Amino acid sequence: MSATGKGVFTEHATQIGYFFINWGTAEGLLIVLLSALLKTDQTRGKMLFSEWQAHGHKFKLMKRLARAFMAESPEKSEVLKILSDAQSLSDRRNAYAHASWGTDVETGKVVMMRGTANQNDKKPLPDREFIAVEDIRADARKAGELARELSQFCRDKLPTVQMLGR
Repeated sequence: MSATGKGVFTEHATQIGYFFINWGTAEGLLIVLLSALLKTDQTRGKMLFSEWQAHGHKFKLMKRLARAFMAESPEKSEVLKILSDAQSLSDRRNAYAHASWGTDVETGKVVMMRGTANQNDKKPLPDREFIAVEDIRADARKAGELARELSQFCRDKLPTVQMLGR
């Protein structure tokens, strides 16, 4: 593997940048949602959200809170779907964030090599994969869609969601 070659990673890096801009927006809105599920302010919600490094634990907790404390409603189903989508996308986020990047000597294709162990036992990811710009662009688009869904939900529906318990 070699990381040589001027401009080899330029478009990949650009799309990864778009992915992380969108993911960061979605993550901020996930904090808003977590805060609402906990019936607390966003400062406390952010502290709790930031405490766990493993995204899987964050989503597991948020799903449990939604199931336990949201009244049965279309909004509850929507939150659970959003959280499932976010959890799936977080696997790609972790792959991009912790990978080593290079080019295959024989093909010249960009290769992403996992920097951390895979957290998803149900759908293991390969340790090394050729990755096309189009794949990263598609993930960046998904992250943008997730951010839009969260934004619309938090703005339009979250204020009216009936929360159970104290």
